[in-house]
Amino acid sequence: MATQAPAGAAVVIHQVAQRLFNLPWRAKLRIAAAVFLAGAWSLWVGPLHGDEMSLLQAVHGALRMFLLDPPDAPSAGATPAVFGLYWLAAFTAPLVAAGAFAEALSAALRSLGAPDAATRRMRGHLVVGGLGRHGELVAQEALKLGLDVAAVDRSAPASAQRSVQFGGGSARVPVIEADLIQLQDWIGAVAAKEAAQVWLCSGDPLRNLQLALNLRAALPGPTPRIVAVVDQADLRRLTDHISQIELFDEYGEAAEAMVAGALSGRTAAPRSVAIVGYGRLGKAVLRAIFKHPKVQVAAGGAPPTLQLIDPILPTDFCPAVEGHAPACTVHRRTADLWLEDAALARAADAESGLPSVIFSCVDDDRANLALLSSRLRHAGPCHLSLRVLQPLSVAEVEGVRFHELTELQRAAVHRRLRSAAPA
Repeated sequence: MATQAPAGAAVVIHQVAQRLFNLPWRAKLRIAAAVFLAGAWSLWVGPLHGDEMSLLQAVHGALRMFLLDPPDAPSAGATPAVFGLYWLAAFTAPLVAAGAFAEALSAALRSLGAPDAATRRMRGHLVVGGLGRHGELVAQEALKLGLDVAAVDRSAPASAQRSVQFGGGSARVPVIEADLIQLQDWIGAVAAKEAAQVWLCSGDPLRNLQLALNLRAALPGPTPRIVAVVDQADLRRLTDHISQIELFDEYGEAAEAMVAGALSGRTAAPRSVAIVGYGRLGKAVLRAIFKHPKVQVAAGGAPPTLQLIDPILPTDFCPAVEGHAPACTVHRRTADLWLEDAALARAADAESGLPSVIFSCVDDDRANLALLSSRLRHAGPCHLSLRVLQPLSVAEVEGVRFHELTELQRAAVHRRLRSAAPA
């Protein structure tokens, strides 16, 4: 029993000390102030060997307690309360001082290994704002080109570094934990003024554009290349009115690659086009179709007819794009069932039914496989371009192309980075 009591007391002391160390700095400041006031009051009120202390002497004596040099204790004439406060302050003040010193030393050591200790010295590097899916893709392609990379992310890992895989290797990218909107929290930490490029990849197109404008205003003199990632064509038109800022349409450039692949073997514009899934990629594909040279050549005549297969579109929906208003039919059903009906219609009437080109833009590999199965049963003359999330181990099929959206975006990012990389 005798040995258990000291052990239990040690555990309690350790737990109390740990809780005190983990307190916020305001709470620690209040504790230090309370200890200081208790020490000063006990010295001022309690006689010191018969001599009273002035207030200034009491304040000086209380400060000495924090430096492990407390004044003599009050004489026997002091009350028990004064004695208690004196000894409480005499023992607590050194602990508070030692804790503050240890915390300051720990912070100093952490700062030596903090990411901004390295990023502040960077020059000619690339800054990625937001390490989400697209931000990490930009970092990967920049590392492939041999560029130094620093990142800013609101949810930075505890290690303040992130391992980024690229090519056949990986690299540790320093990450500054900050909210992109608070420019003052990160532009100095990542040496944005000395960077070659700053890519803003927060996931919100309007926010990226706002950040780009704010960053351009916050950096005096020549600014780095600022690229805001967007996914709306309307925002891309703003480049005519905004200087020193580039907009990167992550879906638009991927869609242009899909359309170029689908129309590469054709001698003329497609007579009719079907788009499965009219989301961000589907809208970008429609814009890319009417921007394609083969479709523009035929712009003097009737534009290709359009079929949209999407269960949530209104049946009377008809988009206008690039100055064209194509004849449009909306099918509110699954793509494989629509294709079955289209094949039956074509069997009855060769001039109707199956379109010339089908673009599947849904992010559902199961739906794409069902559409592919229907396409294999009803080959016909139509071309099928499938967006897939994962590589499909499917034998090459004539008239069918598979596109991984991430790889299309990766290629577009690589081209944009190479256009600014030093020779």
